[in-house]
Amino acid sequence: MDARAAPDPGELAASIEEYNAADEAYWEQYHAVVYDLRHSTGLLYLGDLGCARWASLVVSGPARGQMWGDHTADGGGFFPLVDDDGRRMGFARWYRRWLDEAEEQVMRDAR
Repeated sequence: MDARAAPDPGELAASIEEYNAADEAYWEQYHAVVYDLRHSTGLLYLGDLGCARWASLVVSGPARGQMWGDHTADGGGFFPLVDDDGRRMGFARWYRRWLDEAEEQVMRDAR
């Protein structure tokens, strides 16, 4: 999904009414695309990354078994999660990494 910043309707509008109409039209279209349930069908949401962003396991389709990020709430769309060498992560690798990071944080907090 291609999430782009809203154009500044103020630069295009001759009046506040035109500005408001352009802004409302943009957000209606944005929400119609971003929150269309067809984009998240087949995702099992596993981890809350904060600020309404999610880590998800794809359970159907060509990316089945891969972990994907869902940043639609802040306009970032969907994207595959990758490890440090750029390889797409499956569940087992993502879960081990998550456990390692959680353990490191507990150890830091314990000091």
